[in-house]
Amino acid sequence: MEIKILNLEQTKNVFYTVSYGDTYESIASFFSVPKEYIIQNNPGELYQGKVLFLPETNFSSYVVQPFDTLQQIANLHGTTPEVLMSKNNLSSEYIFVGQKLYI
Repeated sequence: MEIKILNLEQTKNVFYTVSYGDTYESIASFFSVPKEYIIQNNPGELYQGKVLFLPETNFSSYVVQPFDTLQQIANLHGTTPEVLMSKNNLSSEYIFVGQKLYI
């Protein structure tokens, strides 16, 4: 994966050129952002050579551990279960061990 980082107006914006075999999921995983974030900022089809724009984000991720609850994770990161559900496209507070959540 080729990554180009430009500093525009004191913010870090990432421009990424799509390579053969890339998917929204693989790119999202590489940059640790939700795939919906990539789609929202880059409408249209994904194809080799397309340059994606990824504005600076404050996304961090958390991997669910045994006995974690969404409420505990939210408290740990200073947010609410509803915000976590929205960022992670969850329809309920059900989470599972090993699941990657965007904070």
